[in-house]
Amino acid sequence: KVLTGWVPGLYRFMKMNASSYVSIINAARFISLYFSLAGCWMIFSWTKKLLGRRSAIFAVSHWAFNPMVISSASLATMDMAFTVLFCISIYRFSQLLKKPCLANALSVGLLFGLTIGTKFSGIVLFPIAMLLWLNWKATRINPICFRVCGFMCAALAVTILTLCLVYRFDGVPTRLADLSFHSKLLSGTDTDLHLEHGEIFSNSGNRFQHGALALIGRVPIPLPRQMILGFDTQAAHVNFNLISYLAGKWKKGGWVYYYLYALLVKTPIFVLLIGILTV
Repeated sequence: KVLTGWVPGLYRFMKMNASSYVSIINAARFISLYFSLAGCWMIFSWTKKLLGRRSAIFAVSHWAFNPMVISSASLATMDMAFTVLFCISIYRFSQLLKKPCLANALSVGLLFGLTIGTKFSGIVLFPIAMLLWLNWKATRINPICFRVCGFMCAALAVTILTLCLVYRFDGVPTRLADLSFHSKLLSGTDTDLHLEHGEIFSNSGNRFQHGALALIGRVPIPLPRQMILGFDTQAAHVNFNLISYLAGKWKKGGWVYYYLYALLVKTPIFVLLIGILTV
């Protein structure tokens, strides 16, 4: 049986910490629990400001008794932390637009950095923030763009600093041309992916060493080396069509409607009906 993803790493971790891995994993599980409680606070506070106390109690009850939240809160994964940090980041950014000040900019930058440091999916915060800013600008008669843009730039700087702190300033600054990539996105080549002892390997390359992107590749960027290499590894995993499971079927690759199907199956019917009524 071929083991892929995080499973081989977990077995190595258990072997290296044979006498204490149970207590270590339990401690990690408690972190997810604390983040789920932070999610309760965030939902209650945000909803109370928008719709009042009764609506806040109603909203937080759906979070607290949602089966997916309860199950994720007991796992030693980054899913719960990412979800809560992501939502708090959006909330704080909306507060920055309402009240542009240095304190809000610093909190937004810190939260954005922690969210992206938790999961690379947090990168979508930037297009969401841009859409929120465009909506804010469109709904104001005389928007103070320069002031808000200045604080947004300050938040971006704090985001980069937070990411550097998360990765302990590993290789900062980094030149893309000096790295070796394995994903098709960053290597610029059709990667020959294969498995070795459950891990995914491929031939290497670098699209920033030649062509139009060579100039960009030579410019030092204020991002940690391991963060860039980690993103490349995740992209390489996407190139490798692993076997997936859905509704009793195994398939190499995935399904376009996978997350929609999972949402409909895992979410309580009552919550789905409320979502439909809201729309």
